[in-house]
Amino acid sequence: VVLCLVSMAGSGVALWIATAFLLAEAHDDPNQSPFLLSDGDAMLSGMHTATYMPCMQDAHGGMFHHGPQYVGSNPTAALFKFDPPADGCYTIEEWHPGRNEQCNRYLLDAVLLQVTYGKNRRAYTYVEQSLNNGQWNMLGALPFKKGYRGIFTLKGTRAPCREGNSCFWAADAFKLTKVSDSAAGCTLTEQLLTPEQVLQGDFEHPQVIVDDSQGTRMGASDNWSFYYGSRVGGIPGLCGHQGWGNTFRYLNPRVSKDSEEPLKFVFKPPKDGCYLIEEFHEGGSIPGMCGHQGWSNSFRYLNPRVSKDSEEPLKFVFKPPMDGCYLVEEFHPASMCSHSLTSSAQLTINYCRNLTVRTAVDQTKGSNQWNTVTLLPFNLGYEASITVQHPQVGTDLVVGDAFRFTRVAETCPQVLPQLPQYLRLAQHPYSVTVDDSTARIYGGRVTETHQCDKTAYLGKIHAINNLATSAVFDFMPPSSGCYRVDEFHPEVSVGCRLGVANVKVDHCLGKSWQGNISLYEKGEQWNTVGHFPFYAGIPGKVTSRPKAGSKAGEWVADAFRFTKVSDSCGTVPHSELVTLRLVGVDLTRVQLPDGRLTTNTDQRLAFHEAVVDAAGLSSSQVRLLGLRAGSIIAEFEFQGEKPVMTAAVKRVHEALLRHGHGSLEDKLCEAATVGMEPKACRAWMIRTTASGGWTTEKTNEEADEIFPVSIWISIGFAVTVLCILLVLVGFYCVKRRRRAKARNEAQSSNGKEDIEATSKEVKDDISDSASTATPDRANCCAQTDMSGDIFDLDAMSVPESTSENNTGKQ
Repeated sequence: VVLCLVSMAGSGVALWIATAFLLAEAHDDPNQSPFLLSDGDAMLSGMHTATYMPCMQDAHGGMFHHGPQYVGSNPTAALFKFDPPADGCYTIEEWHPGRNEQCNRYLLDAVLLQVTYGKNRRAYTYVEQSLNNGQWNMLGALPFKKGYRGIFTLKGTRAPCREGNSCFWAADAFKLTKVSDSAAGCTLTEQLLTPEQVLQGDFEHPQVIVDDSQGTRMGASDNWSFYYGSRVGGIPGLCGHQGWGNTFRYLNPRVSKDSEEPLKFVFKPPKDGCYLIEEFHEGGSIPGMCGHQGWSNSFRYLNPRVSKDSEEPLKFVFKPPMDGCYLVEEFHPASMCSHSLTSSAQLTINYCRNLTVRTAVDQTKGSNQWNTVTLLPFNLGYEASITVQHPQVGTDLVVGDAFRFTRVAETCPQVLPQLPQYLRLAQHPYSVTVDDSTARIYGGRVTETHQCDKTAYLGKIHAINNLATSAVFDFMPPSSGCYRVDEFHPEVSVGCRLGVANVKVDHCLGKSWQGNISLYEKGEQWNTVGHFPFYAGIPGKVTSRPKAGSKAGEWVADAFRFTKVSDSCGTVPHSELVTLRLVGVDLTRVQLPDGRLTTNTDQRLAFHEAVVDAAGLSSSQVRLLGLRAGSIIAEFEFQGEKPVMTAAVKRVHEALLRHGHGSLEDKLCEAATVGMEPKACRAWMIRTTASGGWTTEKTNEEADEIFPVSIWISIGFAVTVLCILLVLVGFYCVKRRRRAKARNEAQSSNGKEDIEATSKEVKDDISDSASTATPDRANCCAQTDMSGDIFDLDAMSVPESTSENNTGKQ
């Protein structure tokens, strides 16, 4: 009950209750009273005094300073100083304004906070200033030492704001409270899930999806219609052309003049006998209709214009697998044919122990993705539910598609500080990596150490063909679109002799591609298999097995990565895959044994921000696909026009050649060395690979387009002029020959010598005439045009393979 009451309270109150055991002693000792750090006492760089009233309404003390979005070489910054009165563990809270929507729309999604504490130790985190406004937000706890000044530096980033332009960030106030004399145990709750945990789930963080197939209508009438987005024929980027022989006929009763008209199929039996009659069809949707929509390719909707009861709710039931705080998310399609969706779908959530909360979802935004609804506690043994209703305002449709419940922590207060940045990375993942440690391996799993482990993706191979016969890597697409499938295998070495693997990719709606990939080359890196369409909620998978005739130990299955590159495989933007290596630091040792502030999500944001700055691209054009431990491997993707991306890769390469303070290398090392004194490391680019960059989609109108009348007129005019010119040339040639003949006859009375001389002259004239006409005809009719562009094959972006079947061409 206390858990439920805490969750209903304001987030600031909830945080204080969650940490009350740490703060109870603060009132008895003056040294443990909260210490306030105000922007009025901060050192400011490029900052301005606030004058915008919507933001000043809930600023701490009625005033704050603001800086613009980071767009240059020197970000705006605010430096707060803290002189600890005594050694001990201090909680850190931050305040920023922005409850008013007119202010909130301009605030950055992420502002960098760097903290120097103890004896020159460092940590950092990112503050989402568009959320949790006008209140104290608990960020973490760190140990400070008397005589060693603590420094809190807020910096602007390239993160966007909802307005899209004129974005800014706020420097307002910090509050530090001493909660313990000892640095030991100077921690708050465990950090939130990593992005990998929310995508794959685990025992401690179960995930349940309830979609429209489980939705229950709560009325007697069929007001909630069911939409099944069956396969659309002939649309590039989907599942290809449809129907037997790539054609079919259909009758639409809504537009047909005679919906009773039959279609007759005639069969002439070749001989007497018993015949099996079968029918062939694909899907049930007609080209040009609604296409693929919704989670699992279906959803329910209510149309108030035709519904008998527009108030009828649709109920989604959730049975919590264990107690805890759950992140509740909603999924809806992009549209319902030509109908628009409501901006205020009404949700009633039954949670905890029979408590109820109401909220609304704007279904005009965030389509084809999971959208945050709320954080709520749920309890094992108490059935929970979400009912969806039309707002009774307007005639737009309301959709009931799917809801996802993810357990993120034991209590909701401990989740709030890092939730915004976690959602930024984990809710809409760029890529999903499936390692053989979670794959379904058939025939036997390797448990002992193997020579291939040295360069395996996570340092361990589980599927080798001296035991295993195949490995299945399951993938649940978080949204519909075109995905690049990449494969990773170890480097060939002594004791790790690899051959060829046979790979099958199950994608789309029952489609599959199969081919062979080489394992004996290009190890210890990602290699593109192909681009394939996947649909949200429709499971996909990759199955790897030894090629027929392979010897024991020649096949391994290590890891596959699924990266969404576009909405359709007919149009795939150019990508530059960039791999960086850092030595001298190790992510496995990046932790805060004496405090907690920096999280896994913070580190990913820091690496991303550093490379975005060096590449000179927007944040959306640079995607961090993965960070691997050991000597750190950071894998990025630059996406956009090829010349721009090529130039960006060059800038990053040149930036890595520079060393020292402020360099890209320095920023990457700083992002990795958390909870320790500054440590020198080295960074360099080890690999770049080009991928994608094509457009094959054409609309039906483009495919069947007929030349406009103006073009036909121009063609006719050109043909007419050409004919006239040919007639004139012919007339001129005939006239010249007649003149030559007449001249010969007039001179025939002269002597034999004159005749011969004249004859020679005539031949010369005829020869001159021929030498003028003949090449023109050859140029028009016989000449072959050899002009064109010469391409450097080494520079062309083609999938790397060892056989024709190595790349799945969609």
